[in-house]
Amino acid sequence: MGKNLKKYFWTNSCSYTVIYLYMNKKMSKNLLSIQFLNEKGRHLFLKLYSTGKRTLSKNRRRKKMKNIPDNLAEKMNEIKGRELKYKNLCESLGLPIKSSNSKQKQLEDLALYCDLQILSSPTRYRIDEVYENEIKAFSKLNKNNKYQNIFDAIVYQTFQKNDGRTLFLSNTELLKLFGLVNDNFIYSCNIDTMSALGNEYINFPEISATAKKILVRWTLTKLENMAKRDLIRLSSGYRLYSEHYGHHGYFILGHNVPLETDLDKQCMALLSRAKEIAVPGYESGWLSDNKYKFLNKTIKELCAKEFDDQYIFLKKVITLSPPTESRITEKLQKIYQEFPELKTINQESYRKIMSTKQLDSFSGETRRKFSDINIKLEPNFLFKDIIKRDV
Repeated sequence: MGKNLKKYFWTNSCSYTVIYLYMNKKMSKNLLSIQFLNEKGRHLFLKLYSTGKRTLSKNRRRKKMKNIPDNLAEKMNEIKGRELKYKNLCESLGLPIKSSNSKQKQLEDLALYCDLQILSSPTRYRIDEVYENEIKAFSKLNKNNKYQNIFDAIVYQTFQKNDGRTLFLSNTELLKLFGLVNDNFIYSCNIDTMSALGNEYINFPEISATAKKILVRWTLTKLENMAKRDLIRLSSGYRLYSEHYGHHGYFILGHNVPLETDLDKQCMALLSRAKEIAVPGYESGWLSDNKYKFLNKTIKELCAKEFDDQYIFLKKVITLSPPTESRITEKLQKIYQEFPELKTINQESYRKIMSTKQLDSFSGETRRKFSDINIKLEPNFLFKDIIKRDV
């Protein structure tokens, strides 16, 4: 198995650094142990090791439907199987008619609650299946302050640990930050890694994609709630990647781009050009695998020209900016009075993956196995330990 497994991935919850490490064939069977580093540590790491294929996970962000009608499931079932124009779809579901980016985001939101098919010539919409459990769960959770308090506390605790600096987080890093998944999850998202581990885990990447979509959406609703209360500034930023060679192998480092800087604007312009070239007319939403790969290829080519090979890739990430230090302390003291254990939010994450209809194609046993390995805070084993043993 070890011969087939060439890449290992680690990430830290505060998103200082992302490292993809590719092992040399000549390297011994002792896997290099790397701790995630803060800014000073990263420079030290480069100083020590920079004497000598990247896989980037898809981080596709979806925002929540702001107001879920109480009878949305009932209305969806009434029109299930019918082909409707956009205006008729909205009227049937009691939703506002939107345009441009707002329309696209609204359709993406709907796709989280049902199997929404988009037909062409002319454009029509058809609901093939209604995810009633998701509608009930999100309606309940959005009204439950217990979970919101947990999210508030975790974000503010992280601000304190990060000396009040802005957090740069990918979708997977968000899930790790809030304890919604464990260290195994990032491995389960990787098709090559799971294939190398054997047929026992062959379905994990597909399940991971659905689980990630559900959990990221839930997480974003809580962060958006915080932003509305001015507890955080929720925005987006950029992460650049550089490659390095050392006597331990080939590795890639992630560099968070400071907000509102010339480099930040440069990254925005580059990503904009890449989308115009690779996916003209694209506004938001999912891309096919071929288009997504072509977009990444275009970004890589533009990075090589723009930065003279100093950076090899660019990715958009979520940013969370804090208020003053005194406000952070004040808010935490208030939350601590009624702060539940972190296990509460992890248990809800487990329940959501076990009950979602979007994974009905997998048996209950397969789902439970996936959840036990990837969701529980204390799994029976870690994939990285298996990898170390078999290398």
